[in-house]
Amino acid sequence: MFGSPQAQIAREPAANLAPRLFPAVVESLRLRGGATVLDLGAASGGTVLLFGGCRCRLMFADLLSERGNTGSGLVPDAVTARISQVVSAGSGGRPVDAVLFWNLVNYLEPATIKALMQLLTPQLSRGAVLHLLVEYSATRIPDPPPRLVPLSRDELRVDVSGPGVRPSPGYTPADIQRFMGTLRAEKTVLLGNGMQEFLFRKP
Repeated sequence: MFGSPQAQIAREPAANLAPRLFPAVVESLRLRGGATVLDLGAASGGTVLLFGGCRCRLMFADLLSERGNTGSGLVPDAVTARISQVVSAGSGGRPVDAVLFWNLVNYLEPATIKALMQLLTPQLSRGAVLHLLVEYSATRIPDPPPRLVPLSRDELRVDVSGPGVRPSPGYTPADIQRFMGTLRAEKTVLLGNGMQEFLFRKP
């Protein structure tokens, strides 16, 4: 129950996560073919295998490699510089058709998310999709951030790299919509592990 003692401590992430909206992202890109996908996480063989079947151009930003040791996380300038570098080098001049946030929004400050979206939104194609997972019930979350690795379009492996925890930002759906600016929340669903899954689309 929200607000119970269990909700006040960091939950150990399940070994696997079953997303409900992510399969639709993969299928839409498969049907589209030749799409450009920006992954804000680190490169993984699972992601390459999954989206390789969609004939997608993949770009990995690995944002957390830019994370400082100040406790405040990524600063806006570091994020925008990293994204600009990755997109200019990997997109081939094409607009971005999909952005995979995974769980990283939970580890970014509001100013950083807004700066990221101000940079990204003009580079998105019409109808581009953004997929993200947001902590909803937990007040403390793992730190370093767990890495989500696709095993299939229906299953993500959760890799936890350490025992540390940090406060959850407690972002609400209204917060997330505000961060996304002009993008429209197409679908959202609350998963069994207490995370909220979002699918946004550029009009």
